[in-house]
Amino acid sequence: MSDRLKNILKLLQELWFVPFVVYTAGLVYVQGSFHPYFGDLFIFKNILTFYPVSQSLYWINGIYFSFFLAQPVITIAILESQKARRKPRKAPNRSNVKLRRFLFFLFRNRRHRFFYPLHSVIFLVLIFSMLLFQIFTLNKDLHLPLSMQNILFYNVFFFILFISYQIKTKESTAKISIIFVAALTLVISIYLSGIHAQYINLTKYDAQKSKIEMSRVSLDNETLTLIKMDISADYYIGYHLSTNRTIFLAKDNINKIENFQASYAGKKQLADPSAVNDEEAAIIKTLQSYYDFRIHSGKYTKACTQSCASFDAFKQLQSNAYLGKTSDSIQLKYLQNSPYRGKDVKNYYGVDFSLPEQIEGDANVRAVYVKEYWKDDIFYLKYTLQNVAASDKNPWIIIKDEDIFFDFQ
Repeated sequence: MSDRLKNILKLLQELWFVPFVVYTAGLVYVQGSFHPYFGDLFIFKNILTFYPVSQSLYWINGIYFSFFLAQPVITIAILESQKARRKPRKAPNRSNVKLRRFLFFLFRNRRHRFFYPLHSVIFLVLIFSMLLFQIFTLNKDLHLPLSMQNILFYNVFFFILFISYQIKTKESTAKISIIFVAALTLVISIYLSGIHAQYINLTKYDAQKSKIEMSRVSLDNETLTLIKMDISADYYIGYHLSTNRTIFLAKDNINKIENFQASYAGKKQLADPSAVNDEEAAIIKTLQSYYDFRIHSGKYTKACTQSCASFDAFKQLQSNAYLGKTSDSIQLKYLQNSPYRGKDVKNYYGVDFSLPEQIEGDANVRAVYVKEYWKDDIFYLKYTLQNVAASDKNPWIIIKDEDIFFDFQ
């Protein structure tokens, strides 16, 4: 066996614990990120709850988080190896002798009855101060990327651990105590990091700075719109924004799962038909006409071939870009044979519209948020309309629609 192969095998033997550390770090981190935390004052009230998520999430997140743990450890190891190779220092300057003696007495003296426990006290104060800092900043925006926060935090953590361990080099009981406290603190810290990561994602989503994968989960008696977190062997796991809780749904109780990308638009003002102005009424009328045709398109286009009055009116509600470049005959065939959303019109209950909102930077564009109700589904959409101001067309036409999540005030 070559020396190189022997060295590799020796290294693997010395790193036997790495898979265990990676898996444990991933498990603790994921359990934190799936914890039903959002505004609870006592975040540890359900800390022993174990969530049955996919095993792959433990490994993926474990590998991700192990980087933040390994980086300071490797850095310290390299610095120590270089330190051992350095040449012996020259005799210290006499002006620094008193300072050096004081520092030696403070950090290395193990016989004095007062300074003997001082090292442990300092270590505990520093470690628990870091933990408290992490707890109090869980729902705070530190204006620093999450990865950078982790790098800084765990570099400081391992530096404190290393210094404390070096000071207690010849005290086996103290070393074991330091390792135990550090391990326990590290587990809690990783768990808190998972909670913090969840908070950051939800904050970005809530501020409309990012899109997030969502699901419409159909059960026997209701349909839930959730942030998709995981689908394990037995459960669908999602975050319910209305209750601010993580929900676990057994797959056996789920009829259908529909995934989509969406952002959160916040709370919108429900339109009151009796209290809207002329412009708002015209915009809402466009959408009402659009829904009336789409829901009953099979009936309205049954006798149409290339064109008909109802189909022409439908086209005038939308831009050419929205309709696409499909010929009229193909569009008609599609409308005649494809029920809206593939559902029976009998299961359609109706829609609620928000008050139209002006799109920033364009006075001729408005956004309307629509809640679409079906017997076993609720759809959340945002329609963008533009004023074309053409005498032969409806003043407001639909130019885009998209899935989005919002609440009515």
